Amino acid sequence: MKEKINVAVIGCGSIANSAHIPAYIASPVAEIKYFCDIIPERADAAVEKYGCGKAVYDYHEILDDPELDAVSVCTHNDMHSVIMADGCFTITNDNGDILDNITVSSFAKSPRAGFRKIKKAIG
Repeated sequence: MKEKINVAVIGCGSIANSAHIPAYIASPVAEIKYFCDIIPERADAAVEKYGCGKAVYDYHEILDDPELDAVSVCTHNDMHSVIMADGCFTITNDNGDILDNITVSSFAKSPRAGFRKIKKAIG
């Protein structure tokens, strides 16, 4: 089993800095590999502030990284399903069951469901 989960934070604004990033930094099983934001200064500032990860300005650049285990999507709500669909990430329901025939529109109705499994894994 891996020692740490490699995480990418997509969107480095207020919700990321106030909740998501501090939780990953505090977790003994998570390591932030990427800070991604379409505003380069935000991604750069996160790398400098937290002393880890790499700044990326287009999330498409990280989607094929085989070492990436989890993605924390901290963008505007209207982009959540788009980013998840672009990355073809595994979507789970609230019970952690993998949903087979998921569509972007049905995921958009319940964006939190896809993160339950990751949240359980990192505490």
